[in-house]
Amino acid sequence: MYDCQTDAATEFSFAPETPVRPAPASPAPRSPLRGRFYCLPGPDHQADDLAALQTLACAHGYRLERPPQGWYLADVTFEDALTLNARLGERFVTHCELRLAHPVRMA
Repeated sequence: MYDCQTDAATEFSFAPETPVRPAPASPAPRSPLRGRFYCLPGPDHQADDLAALQTLACAHGYRLERPPQGWYLADVTFEDALTLNARLGERFVTHCELRLAHPVRMA
């Protein structure tokens, strides 16, 4: 894992018998992270890929923006960014810039 604040990398591991994601006892709270989700067309993208992106964006309540290169969705939640990436990652080069709504204050 890379820590950009200290410019250091740390390796981590887990035991095979350790559950990676234990079953939640109650619904997990939604993440406060929100941001822009960018999609750049892959080298072999099809015209239908844009229609699929637009349909998926509308289904999640987002409007598709078209800057000079690629597309983006504004104010995307962390959970929706993961869903969009899982559905579109093979057709588009995606990346997401997420931020907290309120800055973290250091004591």
